[in-house]
Amino acid sequence: MRVTKQLTAASLIAALLFAAALAPVSTRADEGTAATVVQQKLGALVRLVPLRKMTVGPDDQYQGVATADGKKLFFTRKSDLVPHLCMQDNETGLAEPFLTMTADSQQPALNGSGRIAFAYYRSHASGDICHRDTEAKHGDDSGIECLEAGSADEGERSSPFWKSTSELGFLVRNPRTGVNRIYVQNLKDGKRTLVPE
Repeated sequence: MRVTKQLTAASLIAALLFAAALAPVSTRADEGTAATVVQQKLGALVRLVPLRKMTVGPDDQYQGVATADGKKLFFTRKSDLVPHLCMQDNETGLAEPFLTMTADSQQPALNGSGRIAFAYYRSHASGDICHRDTEAKHGDDSGIECLEAGSADEGERSSPFWKSTSELGFLVRNPRTGVNRIYVQNLKDGKRTLVPE
């Protein structure tokens, strides 16, 4: 009889255990082989890695992104309704502010070559899209570069993303009209383009 349906891990385990229960009682010589076959089948199943809690505390912590090597985790910590960008060293478990705590920051996005983009609210209540080296001194604002707001992109700037290592995209929401637009800016030549709908 051919099985045409793909079995899930749980149904496969149940089928193996059911087959082992229905198998005829073997002699002592066969027991070692039978147990080994069942153990081999169970051992061949995909193992799920248990999740490990990375950040702890009474504050909200979300929007986490890890570096490619997994050594650092950048995330938004919201304490008393104020969001701040933080960095956690995954080897030591120590989490600290990535920027100064004097302005709101959130929505980290890594580009894979050592830069992090984020929404920053130091200069404008509508937010700026900024980027910085991930190895910059933690807890201060050194090395931050922000994209200049253009007249065509009036509105709240948020949701940064990297199109490539030198192209940074972001969303602009106009609160008066409700229109959302996505822009991509080339960091090398400064050219900004509107992504067509």
